[in-house]
Amino acid sequence: MSQAAAITQADAPISLCLSEEQGGAVPDQEDDPYLDTEVAARQAGVTTESLRVYLKRSRRRLSEGRDLRPQDLPLPDITIGRSPAWRQSTITSWIANRTGPGRPAAGNV
Repeated sequence: MSQAAAITQADAPISLCLSEEQGGAVPDQEDDPYLDTEVAARQAGVTTESLRVYLKRSRRRLSEGRDLRPQDLPLPDITIGRSPAWRQSTITSWIANRTGPGRPAAGNV
């Protein structure tokens, strides 16, 4: 893999973990790198299309005035151009709280 990509926003560099298809960057060994859609999907064990659908559902819930549930995909921590990116900690927390095939709904353990 190649070197980590750094993108600046308001003159402050941020680390971004890009998929191999987008240059193969790996995160700096910083505390909490940003993950693109592909990397976040891979960590969650879903396809990138599924992650995009989850994001649409979350945005729709909010536009309807409903709160996000713990299992809903959080909104991106940052958007770079038109690409959403989440902090590693955001995705890790979401994965821990999401329900899915073979997983009991939250509170039904």
